[in-house]
Amino acid sequence: MKTLFAALALCFAGTFLLLPASADQINSEEEGNSLIESVRDDFQTGISSWYGPGFHGNQTANGEIFDQTKLTAAHRTLPLPSLIRVTNLETQKSLVLRVNDRGPYIDGRVLDVSHEAAKVLGFEKKGLAEVMIEVLGDPKKLDQQAAK
Repeated sequence: MKTLFAALALCFAGTFLLLPASADQINSEEEGNSLIESVRDDFQTGISSWYGPGFHGNQTANGEIFDQTKLTAAHRTLPLPSLIRVTNLETQKSLVLRVNDRGPYIDGRVLDVSHEAAKVLGFEKKGLAEVMIEVLGDPKKLDQQAAK
């Protein structure tokens, strides 16, 4: 809980640090995970793509209107909404995104980010990036915890 609060505090202070996995998380990683995707507790790595122009203005899975200029993402299984820290493993650029949609719908990909997020993460032109996803939690619950 303290780690989550500290990560959130760093995020809102404008400091984007990649928090390393704990020894327990590293040791709990199951053998046999594919190179495309690996999952450890609240961390996931894999390939991300971006989406935007064809979906701009459409309704997302949680009922919001998709805006390709916002820092949002689509994930297959995380609760909607969720906050995640995404790090481009090639450039080490990192930012916090709000998951408000479902996807990606292409095998081998773990995340779709908005066009704006792809620009910030440095893979807009390339189209794909290997990323690490750190689950920060539900924005409403995090707001409540910060208010205590």
